[in-house]
Amino acid sequence: MGGNADNWYRVALFAFGAVLISLIAVLSGPKATHKVLTRDLGQTHTTDADTRIPAGVAG
Repeated sequence: MGGNADNWYRVALFAFGAVLISLIAVLSGPKATHKVLTRDLGQTHTTDADTRIPAGVAG
């Protein structure tokens, strides 16, 4: 930042702000999304799993 070593605190504050925003996003996000199968993403919730069309089958 202009070649002045005293300006590194601005870089540190920017990095801290970015980490803080990321932390808030992670803590406030949905839980257990790692358990959702990729093929089920975007699907509405159904009570009967047998009603789904298998992957690769045209409906």
